[in-house]
Amino acid sequence: TVDEHSLRTIQTLHGLRGATDPLTRHFAELMEETERPEVLLFALLFHDVGKGSGRDHVDEGLALTEAAMERIGMPEPDRETVRFLIRHHLEMASTMTRRDLGDPATARAFAEKVSTLERLQKLTLLTYADIAAVNPEALTPWRKYLLWQLYVATHNQLTREMEAERIEAGPAFLQGLPTRYLRTHTPEQIAEHAQLETAYRERGLAIR
Repeated sequence: TVDEHSLRTIQTLHGLRGATDPLTRHFAELMEETERPEVLLFALLFHDVGKGSGRDHVDEGLALTEAAMERIGMPEPDRETVRFLIRHHLEMASTMTRRDLGDPATARAFAEKVSTLERLQKLTLLTYADIAAVNPEALTPWRKYLLWQLYVATHNQLTREMEAERIEAGPAFLQGLPTRYLRTHTPEQIAEHAQLETAYRERGLAIR
């Protein structure tokens, strides 16, 4: 059932702590590096909650999740991460089994979708837990290997873009920043960041 499956996904991630298999240890280390793991666990609780409604379970799940996030007063940045994880929770498994992971276009397309390293980490762990919680044999060594290969290829693509693609024109505040900054922040957020930098230059310190 959906409730048991969802709880088993969380149990799977907790079980990574004692992993000894070298490939599983990669995911364990990824879990240790992940910031705000509670956001990931929240997404796992709700990722399949829309099943059984007779409608698209992702859309239904997002609506139910929205109400829960509002009820507990979750900060907006965390809500956006949860929305992303639920909206795309099937796509990493689909990509790793239906696309050529050796084709650079696959990594580029997936990097464009996840946008940030934080989202990539959390989506990788969600996918790992989601597959493993289906049944004890679902996460085969081969699937685990494919998932890790997709993570590594996408991570490398994101890192290269951050290093190589820089903003060269526009306001001084933007120059030198990764081009991805413009794709991962709203105009309102960018304006707030620019105001904060202006305050820093005037006073020597600015905190928000």
